[in-house]
Amino acid sequence: MKIVLLGTGADECIPAFGCRCPTCTYSRDIGGKNIRQNSSMLIDNESELILFDMPPQIMTQLRNYDIDETCIQNVLFTHRHDDHIAGARYLFQRRKQKGYQELNQINAYMSESTYRHLQMRFSKLDHYGSPVPFENVDCEMIQSYKRFSIGTLTITPLETNHLRMKQSTDECFGYLIETVNGITISYLLDAGSDIPDRTLEIMRESNLDLLITDCTFLSSDNPGHMDLKRVRALQKEVNPGRMIISHIGHSNNTHDTLVQNLVESGIEVGFDGLTIIL
Repeated sequence: MKIVLLGTGADECIPAFGCRCPTCTYSRDIGGKNIRQNSSMLIDNESELILFDMPPQIMTQLRNYDIDETCIQNVLFTHRHDDHIAGARYLFQRRKQKGYQELNQINAYMSESTYRHLQMRFSKLDHYGSPVPFENVDCEMIQSYKRFSIGTLTITPLETNHLRMKQSTDECFGYLIETVNGITISYLLDAGSDIPDRTLEIMRESNLDLLITDCTFLSSDNPGHMDLKRVRALQKEVNPGRMIISHIGHSNNTHDTLVQNLVESGIEVGFDGLTIIL
């Protein structure tokens, strides 16, 4: 199995547009691993390609790492925020116009609330004003903790409180991915400070080989995201074999400084293009 972190930035990316903070200024000057586009991930499992989220830069991200989007069979969405779904227009607004080859069917998995939001954003309307079903995309509604399969992988949506902190009933999912060989991975971005007990229990019992989680802030009491302190606490709580941070905001440190911040814990700092082989 190959995992590619296509993007590892938070909503504003790094450098953020028009920002002259130390992190953004340094990133413009130095570049390299300091440059972060919005977070997204691709899993290649025995030629079954699974894309996690579609940020605004998704087409550029796929081009950057020589990934042919026509070969992607599955897309999993975490939640409805723009930095995770704005690039879905490329998926849902595909047209059978001259120049297009026959489009492959794509399976898209999401919560009901995310589906409603995608419909409002990207659906064509019929003459009654009702959304027309998406063409060439099979949208499947998934629920917290209800397992489903993609190829040989078993996927479990893990509930987070990222959206619930603002009294919303909309869901935000992390995902537990299990292989037939017993490898377990969790992709838990926008986790929030108060991760549900059941999500923590499942991750502990899964003996995670890899946990990828957000570290949006260096230090913050924002309840919707994680900071360094919460990331370290989650590591102790879940004890994954390997832990990588993503969804890193410009209020956080530069890449090399973050590496130094976390070196003693063994937690790794993700970067755009990081490839993991399991």
